Amino acid sequence: MQCYKKLLCANAVDKQWGLYITSLGHIIGKPSAGLDQRTRQSRLIPDEDAGADDYYIVFFAKGYGIVKHPQLSFGAVEPGSCILLFPGILPEYKHAPDKEWEMYWIGFNGNYAMDLMSGGIFSDRNPLIPTGMNEQILTLFETLFLKVSAAETGYRQMISGLTLQILALLYNSSAFEPEHPGPGMTMVSKAKYLLHQSVERPGRSTKLPSKPVLHRSSISRTSSKRNSVCRQSISGQTRPCQQPDCDG
Repeated sequence: MQCYKKLLCANAVDKQWGLYITSLGHIIGKPSAGLDQRTRQSRLIPDEDAGADDYYIVFFAKGYGIVKHPQLSFGAVEPGSCILLFPGILPEYKHAPDKEWEMYWIGFNGNYAMDLMSGGIFSDRNPLIPTGMNEQILTLFETLFLKVSAAETGYRQMISGLTLQILALLYNSSAFEPEHPGPGMTMVSKAKYLLHQSVERPGRSTKLPSKPVLHRSSISRTSSKRNSVCRQSISGQTRPCQQPDCDG
């Protein structure tokens, strides 16, 4: 399993801004047909250091699985599924054993974030938001990770704006009836999403200081035989990930 994680400590300007990113991560998991069910199941946000008071956006770019929580109903996820987690909600995820899976997440907080999330626009009782194979959401996640990797002046405010864009798309998906463009346009949209996901570019391959995240095309017939390395990046330092099915 390839796993990139980063924690961001909020400074005074971030808190004044009203919405700031606290953590983010990107996972590419390999098929695990030989593992038992307990090994294939782990925390959805695999970060024991993540803030318990944070909100999270989780986007499944690839693969299938089931998200479980004792108090909330999540159910099955598929490519394009998005989950919005409120503070204190820590579900578990069990991926399908025969499929590669890919997931992004962002943790965020702040006064504006709390006002927005508690204002009734989003519900903690309906955390699963099906967005379909939404190329816009995938692009925003990739752009956000690219900004963090480059760490240019003002990037924290930029990624806050990108997070708001993602929330706006999630609201549109949950509040309005989805359009049905017909099977032809649906196939075109799916093809665009898969093609977008398969292209190698900086935003797609989130990089650690020393090794890039392994990329595998969802429409390619070739596969990489390199060994997977899983590292956790916190404040510029890396350490092995503690996930049960991790090779690192």
